[in-house]
Amino acid sequence: MSIVRIGVCQVFLADGDRAGNFARIERGICEAKAAGAEIACLPEMAVLGWVNPDAHERGCAIPGADSDRFCGLAEKYGIFVCVGLGEKDGSALYDSAVLIDDMGEILLKHRKINLLAELMDPAYTAGTEGGGGGTRVGGVGLRVCVGTHGGGGLVVACRGGVARGIGQRARIGLIEGRVGIDEVRKPLCPVGQ
Repeated sequence: MSIVRIGVCQVFLADGDRAGNFARIERGICEAKAAGAEIACLPEMAVLGWVNPDAHERGCAIPGADSDRFCGLAEKYGIFVCVGLGEKDGSALYDSAVLIDDMGEILLKHRKINLLAELMDPAYTAGTEGGGGGTRVGGVGLRVCVGTHGGGGLVVACRGGVARGIGQRARIGLIEGRVGIDEVRKPLCPVGQ
C-alpha cells in the first residue's frame, strides 16, 4: 500500500487581509511541498477569515479570483491544495472548501452544511450536499469543520465508511505554528462506492 502525505498548513490569518493572508498561505504551501506532502490542507475561510461579515461584500465566486489564485499556487508548486473559501453565489455567501489538483484544476467543491448561524450576521448560507470523489491520490471527501461534527478540512474515505480526518492534527499544527504531515495509506476507492 502506498502513502499519501498531507501537509496541514496552519497559517496566521488576519480577518480581511487578502494580500497578507495569501503571502502567508503561499509560504505554508511551499513548506508543505518541501516536507514531501502531496496535499496541502489549509484552514476554513482562509482568505477573509472565519465569521467575518465583510466576506458578504468581498467573497468571490468559485471559480473566481480567489480560487483561481489557489489554482495557480497548486500548479506552481505541483501539489494538491485543499482550502476553505468564502464563496459568493448571487447574494448568498457559502463557507466552502475546494480540492485543487497539482495541475491547477478544481476537482471537488463542498459548501458547509451545518452552520453556527448565531456567530455572524448575516449568517452563511447552508450548503445542501457533500463533495467527494476519486482522485489520483485516492478517494477524497470534503467537509468543513462542524460539517462533520468532529474533524474538519480534508477527509479521506473508502468503502465501508472507514474515514480518517485531520481535524485533531490541524489543531496541533496551529499550536506549534508549523506544517504538520499526516500520512494516509492508499489505494482508496472513490467516496460513495
